[in-house]
Amino acid sequence: MKIDIVLVGGLGFLLLVGALYLASVFISKSNLSERAKRIVHYAGFATVIIACILMFDWYSTTYMARQVS
Repeated sequence: MKIDIVLVGGLGFLLLVGALYLASVFISKSNLSERAKRIVHYAGFATVIIACILMFDWYSTTYMARQVS
């Protein structure tokens, strides 16, 4: 596996988590209802989980493609 893929994936993940953290702080300070805040936080958490799954799928696909060639 190329180290570039790991660095790009890691950097992208850190940027995503940072953006979601800032959005979470902004949402927490807003005057939305508690239910709406909770739903937005759950959506952000689900986004991080989906990003992790996609990132590891990308890593494994790239690794297997390099093993074949």
